[in-house]
Amino acid sequence: APAARAAEASKPTLELFFGSECPFCKEFAPVLKQVYHADGMAEAVDFILSPGVRSPAHTGHGFGCVDEDTCDEEKYFVCAQSLGGGVDYLACQDAASGLPEGKAKACAASTSLDFDKILTCFGGQQGTELLTKAADHFDQRFPQPVGVPRVEVNGNMVRERTYDALIQDLCATGIKAGACNNMLVV
Repeated sequence: APAARAAEASKPTLELFFGSECPFCKEFAPVLKQVYHADGMAEAVDFILSPGVRSPAHTGHGFGCVDEDTCDEEKYFVCAQSLGGGVDYLACQDAASGLPEGKAKACAASTSLDFDKILTCFGGQQGTELLTKAADHFDQRFPQPVGVPRVEVNGNMVRERTYDALIQDLCATGIKAGACNNMLVV
């Protein structure tokens, strides 16, 4: 039975590598949110959200982010994530318009996160450390240029980023989720 418990404990992962200002990433956010909220998926799958940040060591200057001059949105995101923000926060951020701080404030409110804590993180050492950790993860995984959004299930890039295809890919891992009951897994 220990092997069964170990298998039960390890959930499949869906990892999204994204850029906060990437138009294709913004288009994908509603699909990700729909998959996350599909019957049983949030409980059966570990959703890992990884901003596409390049470290100063990689860029030769400051942090580098997709389609933007600063990495403020990514820094607000990693701060929100450290406080429990996840798929819903990211989908909110991607749907919002305006300056990064205003988007962070609105999305903190809509996802019941403490914006003052996010702001403190953003302006302090914690925010820089979280951004550095995110950049190190991205640089290590992708030393060469890579397109975003990139979606992986258990470390394997998915070919199709549609709701049905993602549900099918996740159900094919053997998870028990209501969303899999109507899926034909081949």
